[in-house]
Amino acid sequence: MAHNLETNGNDVAFALRGKPAWHNLANRIFNQDEDVSTQTMLDEAKLSNWNVRLSPLTDYIPETFNDVSENSLVLRTNPFNGGTDVLATVGKRYHVLQNEELFAFADNIHDANPECRWESAGSLKKGKVVFGTVDIPRTMVLDPQGANDQTKLYLIVWTSHDGSVAVQAAITPVRVVCQNTLNLAMRNAKQSFKIRHTQSVEGRIQVARETLGLALGYFDEFEKEAQELFARDY
Repeated sequence: MAHNLETNGNDVAFALRGKPAWHNLANRIFNQDEDVSTQTMLDEAKLSNWNVRLSPLTDYIPETFNDVSENSLVLRTNPFNGGTDVLATVGKRYHVLQNEELFAFADNIHDANPECRWESAGSLKKGKVVFGTVDIPRTMVLDPQGANDQTKLYLIVWTSHDGSVAVQAAITPVRVVCQNTLNLAMRNAKQSFKIRHTQSVEGRIQVARETLGLALGYFDEFEKEAQELFARDY
């Protein structure tokens, strides 16, 4: 079913935990309490074994042409039909990142905390953008006996396979399941961390933890101020 899905002209394939509030387009919807491993989320969101790779552009142009661009095509193995998709043309400094590496990066950021669970994952724009969302065990509740207004936190990681988006991680209160909510999450992120596609994610885990840890500190202060404001008698 998922390979036929389109939203605003962009192919969508994803999996998530819990029933989405605004649509039911997910390739797989897990039960709210279901234990979903990283590999399972990758598999069900059709993100596994893409084998993203570079192929020199010179292999595809006539010998009579003199290619001085040193560019390459970004290819992937289509997760639905096993064919080869051309995702983009990139320069010689572009560094390929597999979807599995992106998810391992997220796992290392939260240090495999058993209370952190994969919430959603998927691909957008016909495989050019991929994302994953991890539920961070932090919830702020205002007026629990009345309005019961809850704010939850998520760690999101996302990147592109066409050079348009760096490898990024952020803390946000928005659960990502589509392009619109991904855009909203990026705008609302209190702290984000980026790695260019000309760099490697290796050795950047500690820096990412420290950077995103600032967002958790911000959430502590925000919750304190919010509770104080709510308690005031105007």
